[in-house]
Amino acid sequence: MATLIRRSNGVWYIVTCKNGKRKWYSLHTKDEAEARRLFEEFQREHKRRTDYRVSEFSDDFQKRARLNLSDKTIGIHISCLRNCVRLCGDKLISRITVYDAETFKQLRSTEVSAVTLNLEIRTLRAAFNDAKRLQFVDDNPFHGVKLARVPFKEPAFMSEEEFHLLLLA
Repeated sequence: MATLIRRSNGVWYIVTCKNGKRKWYSLHTKDEAEARRLFEEFQREHKRRTDYRVSEFSDDFQKRARLNLSDKTIGIHISCLRNCVRLCGDKLISRITVYDAETFKQLRSTEVSAVTLNLEIRTLRAAFNDAKRLQFVDDNPFHGVKLARVPFKEPAFMSEEEFHLLLLA
């Protein structure tokens, strides 16, 4: 919750409390009416950020990403976010936790291979980094999620005779 406070020097500040620590944001004004207007604007912006669902973020991400990413990459991001909504629920983006990320990993591992799961975890990590950059989340819930172990596959070799037969064919 945010509070509007005037310090002894006459300058107005917005004070917020996050994780038990106070953050002071100067409004750079000594005018009370201007400070109240800026405070209301701050509260509207804060409400917009806290009422943001993962599905809404997915839609907005798609629009923003058109400038920087290819259509195929955007499709991968949208698919991963859709799977996240399907498995974790369409929660407020600020309410997605590391537990939700681990639940996603566990449930999705029963549906796809380890390589695909790792691709989706990395993609969601990148998407939530974007959400963090835009200040929709404080921390990236996929940051600490470890990638799934990919089983070792013995490489396929061809004998010299098989190679020559391949060249003749």
